Amino acid sequence: MLRAGRTPDGTWYLGRGDGRGVWWCDEVECESALRIAQLARALRTSLGERDFADFRSLRTGSGFKSS
Repeated sequence: MLRAGRTPDGTWYLGRGDGRGVWWCDEVECESALRIAQLARALRTSLGERDFADFRSLRTGSGFKSS
């Protein structure tokens, strides 16, 4: 299981951090089943398509800080 969170300014990070975060499995089946509404509900915020695309990019680890 992996954990990701999002800072108030919209920056995504991997690992434990302050505030709300989400846990997800790193299997292809889990990632493909994830929907934007589920992610927004878990983070208790609204997310746009760009936010969702950024979250999905966490799988590659490109451009995000790790804590």
